[in-house]
Amino acid sequence: MPDFAAITRLKATLDASGPLTAEQAQQAQVAWTFHAGSVGHTLTLPETDALLRHGLTAAGKPWHEQLALRQHHAAVQHLETVARSAQALTEEVIGELHALLLGLPASTRSAYKTQPNDVLTAAGTVRYCARPDDVPARLADLLAWYQRATTQHPVAVAATFHHRFLRISPFEVGNGRLARLLLGLVLRRHGYPAALIKPTDWERYQAALAAADVGEPEALQRFVAEAVATTLRQQLRAAKGEPGYDPDDLQTKLALLKQQVLTREDAVATLWNQELQATVYDVLLRPWLTNAQLQTQGFDELFMSRGYSGGVAAAGAPPLVLEEEGDWYAFEALLMAAVVGTRAEIETVRFAKKWLHFRQRHNGFDVGVTVAFHFYPDHFTVRHTLFSQRSTAGPEANWQEEVFSSAYLPSYEHAHFHEINHQLASRLYDFVAARLATSDAVFTS
Repeated sequence: MPDFAAITRLKATLDASGPLTAEQAQQAQVAWTFHAGSVGHTLTLPETDALLRHGLTAAGKPWHEQLALRQHHAAVQHLETVARSAQALTEEVIGELHALLLGLPASTRSAYKTQPNDVLTAAGTVRYCARPDDVPARLADLLAWYQRATTQHPVAVAATFHHRFLRISPFEVGNGRLARLLLGLVLRRHGYPAALIKPTDWERYQAALAAADVGEPEALQRFVAEAVATTLRQQLRAAKGEPGYDPDDLQTKLALLKQQVLTREDAVATLWNQELQATVYDVLLRPWLTNAQLQTQGFDELFMSRGYSGGVAAAGAPPLVLEEEGDWYAFEALLMAAVVGTRAEIETVRFAKKWLHFRQRHNGFDVGVTVAFHFYPDHFTVRHTLFSQRSTAGPEANWQEEVFSSAYLPSYEHAHFHEINHQLASRLYDFVAARLATSDAVFTS
């Protein structure tokens, strides 16, 4: 026999911790709906939560699945209202839950079946259900038995009610979903949480039903008892402020893992490929480098001349080196043609701007900045460098730093590029100002 005493003790411990918060109660309802339909839908638990509590549809997931989850959730909410009330469990209540499962108003009463609906079970046996003409009498008998079953443990009552209802299957469709809702309703009326039947439990659940079909109810009672105990322990952890999921529940852990991975800003949506490479100049390189040019062009008048250089390195191909004396637009055209025209997989794109001979006697230093893009299978990085070439007395520029890293995205925030390039221009200013100050100190002393 199932250890009903242990379940009673678990419930008493949970009751002593106080009622669930409104947030915890909502999470419990979402979990109930998620697991009730998890054999037949592809949504994750976070997607189900977003759909049911916030009305956010799951992109790319079938609409009929999302609609069925909404309908089940509406039935669960109505069931909770019934469970908290003094309303008896009647044919009317059963009809209301069935209507909500089908997406109809609760006041709509579905007609009972008109054709036999025996079930071929997963075990290969046939579950013979009530004949259509026998449905009203069989339902009345089940409800009368439920009112008398006051000496049995509520979990045993719920399991028996569940199986007996399946043996009736009064409606043309939806009897399995409705039977599992009624299992939860009986439990909720006695203060127990619903028994969540998860995909990993489905075969054992079907085997327990098949055993009950041949007069062996203990396996089903044990199955329901274990499911209820799992939910009780989960709610106890939540009441203590610990993670509310069952540490042994793979489906819940996997859903949480997906939420942790797929909602992160660094989640990888695509890998570096020829399609991305064909758009990378317009989406990333042009806006970044144009902004870097605009933020550094104010330094041009401080030097005798300026120049641009760069290159493209691709897998299996010799590096392509680009040089342009001083025309930014001519260099940009060269770089664009090099990137767009490269058919091999690009690994690095490098851009450098050099200023030659600072306009001060005895202090004609050169300085430059580099922006290098490195492309990896699942992300790219950007490295900034500040360097000096021809040097006299004074500080050297030898700074470099990785300033940006990202997964591949359809678009990027240009304001972020501006902020990063502003830091590069500021470092360039600090270096030039320091060289000027050093030179002044040397030649005026």
